Amino acid sequence: MKGDALPAQAPASYSDSDLFFARNFRRSVPPSFLEQDDGTYWFGLGGGGALRLSGPTLFAFAAPTPLPNGRVMDIQAVPDGGIWFATSGGLARYESG
Repeated sequence: MKGDALPAQAPASYSDSDLFFARNFRRSVPPSFLEQDDGTYWFGLGGGGALRLSGPTLFAFAAPTPLPNGRVMDIQAVPDGGIWFATSGGLARYESG
């Protein structure tokens, strides 16, 4: 995915979030976690995908799109504001905005 940036996602609806949690979050403890300086929290999921909690809004990023398929093993913020995800299926970069 060299050079590919993940698009910003609209907040998932309650039913979408509930289904996402049921399939991914509840089956394992998140293997990766990131807290940004602005108070945004990122959770990588063992079943694939990631969650971003920004204030009261939960955003779901489901595999295989926009993240490569597989367990999210690490999440890192970089100085330019991007977020890198290391998954068992490859690397992905998220750029907000």
